[in-house]
Amino acid sequence: MAASVIHVGVGIVVSRDRDKVLVCLRREKDYWGGWWEFPGGKCEPNETPGACVVRELREEVGIVVEPTQPLASIQHHYADRDRLVHLHPFLCDLICGTPTPIEVAQCAWHRPSELRQIRFLPANGPIIDELEALLTPPK
Repeated sequence: MAASVIHVGVGIVVSRDRDKVLVCLRREKDYWGGWWEFPGGKCEPNETPGACVVRELREEVGIVVEPTQPLASIQHHYADRDRLVHLHPFLCDLICGTPTPIEVAQCAWHRPSELRQIRFLPANGPIIDELEALLTPPK
């Protein structure tokens, strides 16, 4: 039997000074609880990944965002649940609100170079690579 595929909209919210991104800590009771991730969630039937990002960030952290640039999509297989997750990440501008942990344990702003120092979901590794290239100023 083939692994089920889950499409996930991922919001990479960039700070106003363009040097940090918003990350969220999963609640302990959730699958992969205690791990950090970019906010987002499962796409509803007939929902575009961009619309999913807007909805999920409003529900999870109470902010309004505008997806401005799609990043490379990623497929990651979680063998323990035989699920293939197809991530659709978008750089997003914060339109209004202050990130508040509603459906997550904690919210924090980090520079892309700091993300490898925290326990991040394995599927997010390629996103971190792309963010370092996009948002880290040249030396």
